[in-house]
Amino acid sequence: MPTLRAAHPIIGDPPRKALYLATSTPLRIDAEGESLLLRRSAQATARYPLARIDRIVCNRHADWSGNALALCLARGIPLVWVDGHGTALGSAGPRLATAQPFDALLDSYLERPDWCSHYDNWLKRRRLDILVLTALRATHAGQPMSQADFDEYKRVYVYNAQLDPVFPELARAWCYAFVVKQLAVAAIANTYWAYDGQPLNLADDLFGLLWAELNLEAASIAAAADQTRTQLLLVESWIARHPGRLPEHLARFRRHLAHENQQWP
Repeated sequence: MPTLRAAHPIIGDPPRKALYLATSTPLRIDAEGESLLLRRSAQATARYPLARIDRIVCNRHADWSGNALALCLARGIPLVWVDGHGTALGSAGPRLATAQPFDALLDSYLERPDWCSHYDNWLKRRRLDILVLTALRATHAGQPMSQADFDEYKRVYVYNAQLDPVFPELARAWCYAFVVKQLAVAAIANTYWAYDGQPLNLADDLFGLLWAELNLEAASIAAAADQTRTQLLLVESWIARHPGRLPEHLARFRRHLAHENQQWP
């Protein structure tokens, strides 16, 4: 059944929630007025006001009408499609109406012949910052990370970008949908293209940073949770308790862009 789970309400406004439509049976999605209409054969139609929806996760069983898709995009609601295992396949988000300062910075950055190596180095620095922050949090919680574990995470995660997740695959889609939504709110695209045709998959990379931090910090709690539902609620709870992490990554990236563009002749 479609489910709405709490996202991040804004004081004074009705709370918006994530709409999860990753069902095992065919589902028709249409639009009427300012609402989505969800229909299944032999079942009553369910109505979901767009004003209450923060983001949508669905799979191949969701049969969207063009009107419903267009209305979601017009109202700034991103959609993420997942496969049968809950892994995100892709997303759709609203078109950027006008170029933003961020876009101008990034366009200049992607004109550099060596942009990829500079970007990889920035990601590596962010991964190191995440590891250091995780170790500090563990110390403050009275469970300090051993030097051996820190060195191993540094080798595997910081330098090789590898990390064994403790949360289930479906949790990846939940986290990815959150990142896509926040980028849409900030009028930032998921992917940008360099002068040589290479993509900079910003949504994927920011998701990777958030996903890694989540798994590093909540590893013991997630491992103790024996049900997928419980683990997914832990993901939502962690995101709610750390609302500044994604804005922090974006702010650091803006600074990186400005600095590198200034240094490039």
